[in-house]
Amino acid sequence: MGVLSKLWNSWYGKHLQITATVTFAFGLMFIYSVIHLAFLQDIEGWGDFTAVSIVMVVISGLGLFIVAPEFLHLKGKANLINELMNLTSTAELRRRQAEGDDAARDLGGMFVDKWGNFLQEKGLKMRR
Repeated sequence: MGVLSKLWNSWYGKHLQITATVTFAFGLMFIYSVIHLAFLQDIEGWGDFTAVSIVMVVISGLGLFIVAPEFLHLKGKANLINELMNLTSTAELRRRQAEGDDAARDLGGMFVDKWGNFLQEKGLKMRR
């Protein structure tokens, strides 16, 4: 197991917040760089930053390519938990409980507590 894997695993429960922040940062960097390349490079004084802007587009594009899918995956799991918590049918909740258990375990942290408390209110237990 590599150093990055150990570091990532030590942040269990914070993965959604971390990937959201990094995706937002790379997205903002990408947008600013594209705006520079599209509109500002011909304006006097801004042409010197064109090379930096090209490098930033490449770096932020790669960053988005790597981080954004993981963020969308985790956000989908968080949305699944919220969707399941809005169910009114106990039978439907029991049928889909395994999905919620897996999503809560994958997200960790407050999601496990939130899901566990919700199930406890409904008279159910989280599966192992």
